[in-house]
Amino acid sequence: MTYLAVPACGHDVDSMAKQVQAAKQRDAEMVELRLDYLGGLDLDSVGWLVRPAHGLNLPVIVTCRDISEGGHRNYPPELRLGVLCKALQEGADFVDCEWANFQRPEVCKSLSEAIQARPASRLILSAHDFEKPFTDPDDLINEIRRASPRAIPKLAYMANHINDCFAAFDLLSARRADT
Repeated sequence: MTYLAVPACGHDVDSMAKQVQAAKQRDAEMVELRLDYLGGLDLDSVGWLVRPAHGLNLPVIVTCRDISEGGHRNYPPELRLGVLCKALQEGADFVDCEWANFQRPEVCKSLSEAIQARPASRLILSAHDFEKPFTDPDDLINEIRRASPRAIPKLAYMANHINDCFAAFDLLSARRADT
């Protein structure tokens, strides 16, 4: 199943909410709330954004990216983790956590418990390399799946040449054959 997901990257709750409204008006099928863009982020902001998006019948992905993984603001790890757990409590359909951070025991435990309390939601575990392709993307996906079998693995990397895309296409083709 494929959805057109539109990121909302407002610097305050009002501008992000307006971006969500605009995405819906332009036929977005899903919205990604990039909460690392919000200034003055706190846990209350999460509910103020997740609930209205659901009111528009838009599935919601909540991301609060680590700055080393492409995040916009350098929020502390505890706040970013709290935001993802709060998003699940508020009914987010998906939360996206960096694979590098999920490997920390406290992050894995907290997110696993939060997902278990809301089985309709899904965890996206994303790995990023902003310089080059992954050496073995298939092995990375298998590692993510071993750690969290229900998680959706997401790999994002820099393709420096058209040939760098072929490994991703091969991976997609092989995974489609598995389903």
